[in-house]
Amino acid sequence: MARFVYGNSIMQDQWKYISDRDGDFPEAYLVNADGNKIKVEVNRLRKQVKIFVETVDGETLESSITNGIVLDEKNCKTGRKEDLIEEFTALGKYLSSIPDGKVIRLIGGNYGVLTEFLGRAAQFANEDIRLIKRLLMSLLALPVMIFAGLLSLFKDLVEQPRISDLADALVIVAGAYLTYLVNYNYIFGGIALIVGALASGYVDWLVRKRQPYILKVLIISVPALYAISLGIKYQ
Repeated sequence: MARFVYGNSIMQDQWKYISDRDGDFPEAYLVNADGNKIKVEVNRLRKQVKIFVETVDGETLESSITNGIVLDEKNCKTGRKEDLIEEFTALGKYLSSIPDGKVIRLIGGNYGVLTEFLGRAAQFANEDIRLIKRLLMSLLALPVMIFAGLLSLFKDLVEQPRISDLADALVIVAGAYLTYLVNYNYIFGGIALIVGALASGYVDWLVRKRQPYILKVLIISVPALYAISLGIKYQ
């Protein structure tokens, strides 16, 4: 478990605001608090907050919150999801001091933030009640997670293709057609299309260092499956 050192010291560094950042979180607040580095990334449109903490013990912790619901907590050093509510609650007074009331509302009362902000002592339920509450909150957050996943998939599908994607498609189709001409077998031609589509995705990922263009793979896979079905039919 992470150890946070506060003592009676007052936070020496004030929150620093950074805007116009790259990625899904265009804003961030940073602060150094008694050896712990805290970063709060914000996406106001999606009502999302990510809290990152580098502790004095060398651990890196992350919490993802959407519309006031904790969706994920993990130890970045091990990559494992863990129950870190006590560790983040220990940071409640620092998170409560963020100079932005809207960000505090996005955190949504988690980790005792609102109670600290309003000057009241945080009250904690017993372990069983807390686990039930977290389960119910996770179930309520499921539609949000599904919608976000579908929205991300739609965004990837409608993304404009690059010249390299068009070149990949031409090379794959030409290769599959030549494969078909070897013995006029639709099955071999269809398999060549599928293999080429998958290979282009790996090239995007490993060589071009970007996410594969999903629509390219799907468009090539449809005629590939049709060609394979024709080959099976005529055999």
